[in-house]
Amino acid sequence: MHKYNVIKILIILLIVIFTTPAFSQTSHITGHITPLESELLENPITLDCGAIIREIRGRTFSPTDINKINQLCTYAHTNFFRFTNHYGLKVKEPKKSFKWNISFLPIDSSYRNLNDFQYRFKNTFIKPDPNNLFAGYTDANTSYAFVLSEPQRNTFFWMVFVHELWHAHSIFYGVLDSYPGTLNQKVTQDEVYANKFTEFLHLGS
Repeated sequence: MHKYNVIKILIILLIVIFTTPAFSQTSHITGHITPLESELLENPITLDCGAIIREIRGRTFSPTDINKINQLCTYAHTNFFRFTNHYGLKVKEPKKSFKWNISFLPIDSSYRNLNDFQYRFKNTFIKPDPNNLFAGYTDANTSYAFVLSEPQRNTFFWMVFVHELWHAHSIFYGVLDSYPGTLNQKVTQDEVYANKFTEFLHLGS
């Protein structure tokens, strides 16, 4: 009886320790911006434009959503070269087949979500804005675009998706590198063209 009570007390203590905020916090992974194995889609979705959807969290995307995403990606990819020609932007290896990864995430700042700058996106180029949430982010080092998982927001979602596709194409085809100036200046210039690109495609900015 005494032995059972001691074991029981130890089990209770372990449960308390393992469920405290301090323990939970140490289990969080910092700086791993690409999907964890548990977050990856069992069957990645390859779009006709060459992009691959690796992660969808926050809501289930309907076949209609995926079809619209596929159509928009093809539309953006096709018009990327028309846009760069229109503005006289330099494109390296235009015949190179586009490849990029996409994650659709909840927009909030919870662990592993789109505005999780405490852990997932802590070491990225962008920094959190206390007044606004980021709806999309494209990372050159990992060849990933991260977009809010809210296709039901219609116009805003599609605009953000194509905005990030611009950045992905700009990085992939060397447009970003062709801008003069520092990295910050290049990124700022690319943001200008990303806004112009969505306007060019009549999706707003």
